[in-house]
Amino acid sequence: MKKMISFAVALLIVAGCGGSVMPDLRASNTVYAVGAMSVDDTAASDDDGSQWDFGDSSAVFDESSGAPEKESESEDGSSDHDDNSSMAEAPAWSESEDEAKARALDYNFDTVMVFKDGTEKKLDIDYDVKTEKNAVHSYKTSYVARLSREEAEKLFADMGKTYGDVDRVEYRMTVSNGKDTDYSDDYNVAYRLEGAARTIIKTELFFDTIYEDVVQPINSTVVFADKWKYSTFDTVRYDELMFDVNIIYSWGKVYMPTEDHKKAMMVEYSPKIALMLKDGTEIMTDLKAEQKSIGYHDNYIYTIKVDMDDIEKYITDAGRTMEEYDYPVGYISTSYPAGQGIKDDSVIKGVICKAHMRMELLPKYEFISSVSQRGFTWEEKRILAKSDGLRIQCGDIIDGIGVVQNPQNEYELARYYHIKSLTFFFDIDMRDAEMSGYSDAGAVKGDVTGDGKLNVTDLSKAAAAVKGVKPLPDEQRATADVNSDGILNVTDVSKIAAAVKGIRPL
Repeated sequence: MKKMISFAVALLIVAGCGGSVMPDLRASNTVYAVGAMSVDDTAASDDDGSQWDFGDSSAVFDESSGAPEKESESEDGSSDHDDNSSMAEAPAWSESEDEAKARALDYNFDTVMVFKDGTEKKLDIDYDVKTEKNAVHSYKTSYVARLSREEAEKLFADMGKTYGDVDRVEYRMTVSNGKDTDYSDDYNVAYRLEGAARTIIKTELFFDTIYEDVVQPINSTVVFADKWKYSTFDTVRYDELMFDVNIIYSWGKVYMPTEDHKKAMMVEYSPKIALMLKDGTEIMTDLKAEQKSIGYHDNYIYTIKVDMDDIEKYITDAGRTMEEYDYPVGYISTSYPAGQGIKDDSVIKGVICKAHMRMELLPKYEFISSVSQRGFTWEEKRILAKSDGLRIQCGDIIDGIGVVQNPQNEYELARYYHIKSLTFFFDIDMRDAEMSGYSDAGAVKGDVTGDGKLNVTDLSKAAAAVKGVKPLPDEQRATADVNSDGILNVTDVSKIAAAVKGIRPL
């Protein structure tokens, strides 16, 4: 038996299952492509009637540049595809107009250490700043601060803290108008942020870089958190501590969100978990998302955590055994708020769901050849604003997914009884989502902000537009034109003011 397990370990390592654990699905350079359902019945139907087609293809790409991996070269410098034939020259490098607009804004951030006791400290450290071409796309601005071991230890001593007291490092990024820009707060900027706290031993780096695609309003601040991973600094030799932040403008843009996008962002998602057995039977659980948070790029993040003991109870209550359990399946239902003109058959395009499962082992075991997270991406070309049970695989099989080491330093194939808990993550990416088929019949007249209410904010925006201080986009201007004469003027402002004060309804 030991020989069989040793052979399995070797196979897993050769197959590439070993290696570092992904700290976050968005930090991975691997995209797991999964088929999609379409409401126009173009996808094949499963036996259970749900219209899904799951694939297992994957693509690896360089997230920092978006370019494909470079072809390998032989010792004489020739490429794998070098057949002495003529090859097209690489296109000339150029920055797009959208990227230039994004780069023209001002980007400023504070570096803040947040400690486990809830206290925090803004770091007074000097960054070297450099803006340069980012591969063949646009520019990137790099911020690098290096502290020697002595400087880092003094920094902690002055704060009365140790390395083990740190919970995370926050980069609080504020984006505002530059000297040549004048966008209103209604505009968004899209860019990519990379960051890490790193340790350096001579020239070797030890870190996990986090990548975030960020969408934020002009003149706003977002908090980019880098989980602190160095709780044992005081027992590990290192030469330098480095903070590294990069703003990448490739594919960046400054834009006004469309009404179609705003409508799509009103949709709510409700994830659930079912347990798939090896014979194809599904056991639906009543597990619901414990947490909903807003991500960095017009996305919603839902988390469901469950102990393995509870999963076993679901299965045994159904008269089955854990030996029959295969993998989890996710179901996502959609709904929308009333009074916004959205209908059941309104269609949303451009939704992407990145679902993954994280496994936590019991304390006495340790993964030695496995990825403790497995992820899948569901990209939906068309979904309805109201739907029930869109199906997406959100995790992999458990039995045999890797190898664990027990307290006797022996290797065992991973089984369900090694696992303490499973955590499911659903990242609903809405940055390109747009809704069609809705009606504004139920919209509130004069509601410039589109939040379904008429209040002093709408009055201020309409007044600023009439004064020429901050012009409104066409769709908001039309909403502010409450007498529908095609002109936004003081008459409309007066009518909105009277309605807000309760003197005379519109």
